[in-house]
Amino acid sequence: MRLYHADPSNLVKLLFYGFDSPTEMTGTDSPRRVLYFVLDYLASIDNASSQEHRKCIDQLLGQDFDWENPAAMMDPTKSTGLSPAATALRIETENLISELHVRRPELVAKSDKLRYLEAVHYATVSRQLLNCHAVMARTTGKPGYRLVSGLGLRDAMMAANLE
Repeated sequence: MRLYHADPSNLVKLLFYGFDSPTEMTGTDSPRRVLYFVLDYLASIDNASSQEHRKCIDQLLGQDFDWENPAAMMDPTKSTGLSPAATALRIETENLISELHVRRPELVAKSDKLRYLEAVHYATVSRQLLNCHAVMARTTGKPGYRLVSGLGLRDAMMAANLE
């Protein structure tokens, strides 16, 4: 990347945010921080829309401990990932991502392309976190299903992050 950027003929610059999934071996983070990053970005341009999303998201998030409970990694009944609130939060996150995409020209014009792309990246990370939590909460499937599904999801997230 350094060599690419050093060449003045390369007008488009590369950005690298990392490729690993937003998960750990013993659990997965709460989506709060990444969702709030996106909401703060949106608030800098359209506070009314941001507040509307934030009001809904705040009601659905609950406590960070519920999301970050290390016991959920081994016991799906300890995971909040498929609760009605978590399911509704996944839908609200998709609505937020859709709004970012639909309003791209306006949002880029009122901020800049890099800030916009960073917000979209964080919104995508929030989707990934919520999907991980949903996999951790599943109680159906063959033995090892959660582990295999979780690893497959992690691989897919890393590939998407590289893309």
